[in-house]
Amino acid sequence: MFEPEVATRVKIIQDAIARDEPLKTNKDNDRSNDLMQWLIEQSAHSKDPAEMSPRNLSNKLVLFNLFGKSTLLSLFSPKPPN
Repeated sequence: MFEPEVATRVKIIQDAIARDEPLKTNKDNDRSNDLMQWLIEQSAHSKDPAEMSPRNLSNKLVLFNLFGKSTLLSLFSPKPPN
């Protein structure tokens, strides 16, 4: 579901790292500022190449979404009467 977009963003970051360019800040809206970007950038600092796998990153995003939705449902669902 997320893998094509993750792969595109991973490639951009890997290319920047290969050219020894610092990751851009988001002050000019020149890059995305969302959970996907944050996960990719955090993984870029890891020494484990598997962390930058688009499939692994996509799976992490799915887990974050599942946990986020279940947390919201538990917070806002009606409480059973005592």
